[in-house]
Amino acid sequence: MVEQRVAVRALGHLATYASTFPSVASHGEILELSIQLAMSSLEIVYSHFYQYVDRRLSYHCDLLTRGMGGVEMESRKAEEWASQLQCWSLQLINCFAFKPEFIPTICKPEFLVKLPGMWGGLVNENSPAGIGLLRTICHHKLGRGPVASCPGIIEALCNIASSSDDWQYMAIDCLLWLLQDPNTCHKVIDKAVPALIDLAEIKALGDQKKLGDSIVNVLQDCIQSQGTGRNSVSNHTKELIGELLNSKQRMKWEKNMPKEDLHIKQAAALVVKLEGNSLFSSGNISGAASKYSEALSLCPMRSKKERVVLYSNRAQCHLLLQQPSAAISDATHALCLHNPLNRHAKSLWRRAQAYDMLGS
Repeated sequence: MVEQRVAVRALGHLATYASTFPSVASHGEILELSIQLAMSSLEIVYSHFYQYVDRRLSYHCDLLTRGMGGVEMESRKAEEWASQLQCWSLQLINCFAFKPEFIPTICKPEFLVKLPGMWGGLVNENSPAGIGLLRTICHHKLGRGPVASCPGIIEALCNIASSSDDWQYMAIDCLLWLLQDPNTCHKVIDKAVPALIDLAEIKALGDQKKLGDSIVNVLQDCIQSQGTGRNSVSNHTKELIGELLNSKQRMKWEKNMPKEDLHIKQAAALVVKLEGNSLFSSGNISGAASKYSEALSLCPMRSKKERVVLYSNRAQCHLLLQQPSAAISDATHALCLHNPLNRHAKSLWRRAQAYDMLGS
């Protein structure tokens, strides 16, 4: 365990430099062993150290705790080491993934499907871990095919893209690259579009400016380039993209509307929202959801604070109506509109409840 940790850390450091990477890559077994270690690191630490307290080697214990602390400290540090071992293995694999010739070795289905579940954890909060490696893979044409062929990965990417995770933007990048590739677009579009549409009003995420506009442009290109054959887009997906493009067109129209007209629309939306609140209080949840939908159709696109509340209120209705997927969609939309991004407490709570209802 200790020896593997030291070796993978040292090799990962050497592999990050152009001058020393060829020396690391010349040993073909390093990549294969790193992949195995990334998949089994948690099991290795558990079976070789954590599982049996009375069999722990004293020098392992001393290294973990630096000679201080008892069994509880050893166990906690062992968990941290297991996570580090996995993250450092992924970092080493990521260095190989930048070179197209190593992509086929990395893109084995049994490894790819586990990547979304590999997280850095609190001790490795700066490590993008599995999603970071997936992003590097998806940047290559050779890597996008195997990723698109694993439905479980696409679903996981959609969930991460719709989350408030620090690495949310990496999942969005993966989905956009898959959609922009004519060879993979038809495989992922029906799953990716519902997730991306909820994110289409994000202004900026990290260093990425106008991310929402990029999403809209990619989806528009997808719908224009799709044919009518076996790989054509489903009608439901076409409708979703059509609604998104209509909302963008509505935003352009509103820019040219007199301020008085916008104030009238906003006042009308407020009246309908209050009607929805009244129906909600009286127990007519379905009626309240309809009123919130009507208010959203009236509310000016630039009135983001009001729209955050409307989407979040409708998400609560969906929860009570046992419609978790719709609740997740509305809560995510509210979080993307909120300033600061992803920080609307009620929407975060409602989305968490919806995921719990789904069993996620």
